[in-house]
Amino acid sequence: MSIFDNEEFMECIRTRMPYTFALNDPDMSKFSWDHFINMLDKHPAENYFYETPTRRHHVRWLERNDYGPSFMLSILDDMKKIFYKNSVTNIAFCGMRTEHTSYPTHKDPCDVMYLQVLGRAKFNVSLTETGGTDIISEVFHPGDMIWIPRGIYHRIEPMESRVSFSFGVEHEPDPSTYV
Repeated sequence: MSIFDNEEFMECIRTRMPYTFALNDPDMSKFSWDHFINMLDKHPAENYFYETPTRRHHVRWLERNDYGPSFMLSILDDMKKIFYKNSVTNIAFCGMRTEHTSYPTHKDPCDVMYLQVLGRAKFNVSLTETGGTDIISEVFHPGDMIWIPRGIYHRIEPMESRVSFSFGVEHEPDPSTYV
């Protein structure tokens, strides 16, 4: 069963609205820090970088390799079928320790599907850059996902060391025009 079999979710894509849901994949609950470290060890050094000020690891272009966890590869396959007119990319973020920082309130030029994999983070989605009008403000646990259409403001507040996977629907056309 695909995450895109949910008609309510598909309507949010068409109307450019954020949508939260849980990934119900048994392999998701088996993923551990050991699995993540193994993924890092296999990943090409040129596609990995660490930001010292933010204490955040970026593992880019996971979609170019086949050693990712099955739930991630399944999401990628589904997204490539649904968003066949776009390029779909994948990146893993890892923030270590409780005082690591994440992105401030920002908007992306692409549509983003975010999956909390390990740890917890508070997710805020707002209609404006200054906030105060949060339409979503939730603590994300492993397995929680959110769809964020391009141009929608959002902020992630890490609550502990965490790993998340972000899937981007890049370039034109805007998926809301053909999904």
